[in-house]
This record gives sequence, C-alpha cells and structure tokens, in this order.
Amino acid sequence: MSKIQKMNVMNLMTEENVMNENLLSVKNLSAGYSKKIVVSDLNFDLQEGEIVTLIGPNGSGKSTVLKTITKQLAAIFGSVAVCSKNLEAIRGSELSKAISVVSTEKPRTNFMTCREVIESGRYPHTNVFWHAHKRRP
Repeated sequence: MSKIQKMNVMNLMTEENVMNENLLSVKNLSAGYSKKIVVSDLNFDLQEGEIVTLIGPNGSGKSTVLKTITKQLAAIFGSVAVCSKNLEAIRGSELSKAISVVSTEKPRTNFMTCREVIESGRYPHTNVFWHAHKRRP
C-alpha cells in the first residue's frame, strides 16, 4: 500500500485500533437490483496486504458486489464496513479517498473535453462545485 493510500485509509481509522483492524469487512451481504438478489450471504474480511479476487462466470454478480461495497448500489441485506465504520455512515467524499475501482466498462466521455476527463480523477480532492463556476473557453 502506497503512502498516499495509507494516508487516505488512516483518515477513516482511529489511532488506537489501526494495527489489528480490518480494512474492509463484509457480513451477510445480499446484493442485487430492485430487490432482486443476485448474490447472497457473502462474508469476508480484508486486512492490509491481502489480495481478494472475485471469480465467476458472466452474470454471476461480481460487478454487483463491487458496486455494493463501493456504495454505488445499496445493499439489500447485510453490512459493509470500511475500517470498522459502517459504509452507510461514510460520506461519499470521504469514501472516494479511501476506495477506488477500475471498471471494465468504458466511461461515457462523449460530451467532455479532454481537460474535464483528466480533472474528473481529482474530484475527491477538490471542491465538488468548482466546475460549476468555471466557464468553457
């Protein structure tokens, strides 16, 4: 884990329990769309230095699980915790500094300038409304 990643994770952790805490904890998670469960009863803990892989055939729920543990989808049942803090209690701006996902889906940048695409990677570290006040050249 790089120094930057550690600093971001440290923002979510308290000093007294940094050494033995799970970075990610998933308990009894059921995930899906519109209450249709795609994956159920998923349990795992991830600690610093561990690597976890999600393996399964197309349509088995791998992307659904990733979207749920990154708060892009709401969990149907169960809980997700980042550094012992419930995912629902973590603001999006705080979570985006601790977790990132590289999707295999192509981003939709049709109406974005090159500069806007590059700047979008800085959103977690800037004022969200900064672009609203900027005019295009």
